[in-house]
Amino acid sequence: FFDSIDLIREEKMLGKKVRVLASHSNCYSICSHERNLDDRQLLALRSVDGLLGIVGFDQFVRDERHKDIDLKKLYLEHIRHAISIMGINLVGVSTDDMIFYEELFNKEFGKMIFYYETIANEIRELLKEDYNEIEINKIMYQNAYNKLKSRTSKLVKDEVDESQKNDYIYQFKLNIEDDFNTSNMITLLYDVLKDEISDGTKLAIIEEFDKVTT
Repeated sequence: FFDSIDLIREEKMLGKKVRVLASHSNCYSICSHERNLDDRQLLALRSVDGLLGIVGFDQFVRDERHKDIDLKKLYLEHIRHAISIMGINLVGVSTDDMIFYEELFNKEFGKMIFYYETIANEIRELLKEDYNEIEINKIMYQNAYNKLKSRTSKLVKDEVDESQKNDYIYQFKLNIEDDFNTSNMITLLYDVLKDEISDGTKLAIIEEFDKVTT
């Protein structure tokens, strides 16, 4: 971990725009899973402007110290702790649907704390205990969106393919209407950035995205 942090710092010192995401790591001080980050690692991640994604599976959220506990409340504790060290702009939520794991490998991955049908509303309600609407939006999607969007800084405003633009906008609007599924929204932004379409088309699509996400 720290070798990677040192390398990232070296790249930044050379003027390179390195974007850092620890997309599925919670707080080791709360749950001692090997993929979770301790406070020293969280500080190091903050030092390179890295984003931490708090993942909602029980094995990343609780350990033997937390046998009989509300997992949703404990998930919130991970968010609180991470923000206390890294700040409100560098923490987000990470969601995966691991139902497929049992079907493919015939063994249980772990208990899902949230399900897609209700995750957005449930996490928002939890966050209302500590955070205002602007802060909640940052945690839910804005921090991750901004991290990906920073990749547009080198795009050149050239021709716009209206057909390709409208196709992405249609997908985006479908996603927004479907309970604002932030995971899919961020995936769609990533698809735009890596697609073989003109820079002007990418910028035009993101301009439409921004009308909803900012």
